Amino acid sequence: MYETRNDGLYHVPAEDWDGEALLCVLQVLHLHNSQVPRTVSLEMLAKIAVLVDFYKCADTAGPYNLSILSPVVYHKQTNYHYKTIEAPV
Repeated sequence: MYETRNDGLYHVPAEDWDGEALLCVLQVLHLHNSQVPRTVSLEMLAKIAVLVDFYKCADTAGPYNLSILSPVVYHKQTNYHYKTIEAPV
């Protein structure tokens, strides 16, 4: 998943990901809370979820889990379209 080099840093490959979704995940992981978007589309939420799963960082990103899902879980509408739902992060 990551490699160390002679510089003593961890290097994590990040190719072919959606840049906005990756930035959001990195902002959460680096505790840049004021820079984390407060709402994301359902499509962006799915992209973020794929990244969190791939990099196995759900425990670290955990505090955002309930706030992301709350509009989807508690919304009374029964039909959803990915372009019409905004989910807070």
